[in-house]
Amino acid sequence: MQNIGTNLKKGGLYIFDIFNLSYLLEGNNITKLTIDWQEITQSTKIRDVQYSTINNEGTLASYTIHSEQHGSEQPKISESEQTLQIYTAQQLKDMLHKNGFDTILQCDVDGSAFDEINTERILTIARKR
Repeated sequence: MQNIGTNLKKGGLYIFDIFNLSYLLEGNNITKLTIDWQEITQSTKIRDVQYSTINNEGTLASYTIHSEQHGSEQPKISESEQTLQIYTAQQLKDMLHKNGFDTILQCDVDGSAFDEINTERILTIARKR
């Protein structure tokens, strides 16, 4: 945010979306991020399975298992992981304010009203002071 603030003129808009920490911590919502994708052609089978975990501090960790098999060969399997820091709507507002922004709007990515528990992604619009 500090970097973006440095590169924006006064009055410039910062528009972004991010997962909502409150939503992902509720119930089993984190399991909704699970992906199981498969492509099969005449000679190749490719499958990616991704699952995620999240802790109370907002660290989202995603783990991917990639399998690729050509013909009757043994499948080649690789694994990868990535992490992403997730925040609540209020945490985002606080960080924006600290970095010279006024929050204009927070809503769902489809433009509907933001709900702390039921909105998966927070679309935020902020203006540089």
